[in-house]
Amino acid sequence: MHAVRAALFRAWGRLPKAFRRRVVRLLSPSFTVGANCVVVDERGYVVLVRHSYRADWGLPGGLIGRREEPDVAAVRETREEIGLEVTLAGPPQVIMTANLQQIDFVFRASPVSGSTAAPRSAEIIEVAWFALDALPALQRDARESLDALGLI
Repeated sequence: MHAVRAALFRAWGRLPKAFRRRVVRLLSPSFTVGANCVVVDERGYVVLVRHSYRADWGLPGGLIGRREEPDVAAVRETREEIGLEVTLAGPPQVIMTANLQQIDFVFRASPVSGSTAAPRSAEIIEVAWFALDALPALQRDARESLDALGLI
């Protein structure tokens, strides 16, 4: 059996690389990949959003565009959704939720001085700042993100 498998791997290796890559992508599970910001201001308050399609509070963020870097996507999504300019503070935490086939890059961020948060997208119906010890009901992914960053 070992000899058969070795022969199959050698044959696989002789196929064009582009073809092998397409086969692997076709047969591999697909995951959505997102980027979110946990924006904490100088008072220690975190900005949360209420999406039009979800009940509890969440984080600004969204899907990463094709060939877009996660940090660029996190800043872009925050600006597009709530108009807030942010500065990222270090590398992201990566949260994988296998049963939902979802991977999120979660960045801690600070608001840029003079920048304000308000709904700027049809998907956001409310934006508010909350003390970390007085958080409202959170979406699962928002709670996991805050926990991964050691904030709750």
